[in-house]
Amino acid sequence: MAGELEEGGRVDQLSPQPDSQVSAVIPEDVQFKGVSYGFLLSPAATDAGLFPGQTGRAQYSGEGLRRPPRGVRPGGFAAGPPRYDPLFLDDPTLQFGKARMVMNLPGFVESVVPYVKPRALKAQLNEQWALKHQWVSRGLTLSKLRASKQSMLEWVAALDGELATAALAHVYLEKLVLRRVVHKPNRKLMAAVCLLLAAKWNEPELLPGLLESVEKNYSIPRATLFRSEWSTYVELGFDISAEPHELYPHFTRLLQASERTPHEYLGESHFQDYVALFLQPHAEDEREL
Repeated sequence: MAGELEEGGRVDQLSPQPDSQVSAVIPEDVQFKGVSYGFLLSPAATDAGLFPGQTGRAQYSGEGLRRPPRGVRPGGFAAGPPRYDPLFLDDPTLQFGKARMVMNLPGFVESVVPYVKPRALKAQLNEQWALKHQWVSRGLTLSKLRASKQSMLEWVAALDGELATAALAHVYLEKLVLRRVVHKPNRKLMAAVCLLLAAKWNEPELLPGLLESVEKNYSIPRATLFRSEWSTYVELGFDISAEPHELYPHFTRLLQASERTPHEYLGESHFQDYVALFLQPHAEDEREL
């Protein structure tokens, strides 16, 4: 009989569930050929629901994680997609090498950072970043990530676009890195696609100029960009919007790179909207703490 162990110790097939159990799960108006066992399936904990670098039960004592993201219980399985932290991957404090001298003086502590050649500093920063993010695809370094983000800013600035478009593209690129989609060979393609998606969302009028810049600087044909758009959109979870807390750190860093204050860049009217959207909620959160 099907479902019973034969003499050779082999099971031919599983016994189908009773009709009462199947009908309780499958609607009456849906007809299948044979018996479906879909109702026996249940979600399993996979890497897609955990923070990068964590498999199975997530542990948060490692150097690479400062705190568990929202939706993940410490020591347990993910209860939902992890919250994106804009300061986790490209930490703005990671600017100095390992060589420094700390002097404990009466009343204060002083740190002296010696001069390091740019090539040596680049290697030290990449090493520190690799130790902190060991889950990143091999070959991808901090300097390559920052170079890709700098290219986005230069292209937007050349077309007199908004810094918010470049900041939005930075958010997309980092989310793809966290999903381990970006690696050394495809980093330029992913950066270009992220910038195109950001322009479509924020400044569609920039698209012709951006496509020309990508073809000129990265030698990536438009057909390749268009083919990669959909897969990138899928990896972003069909969501190319960004929350204010995700966008704000990137926007402020771009302002600092352009040596401009928010008031100078936005003007009086838009600056008030900027304060209401970014600064007032942050001040209210600090008062609650």
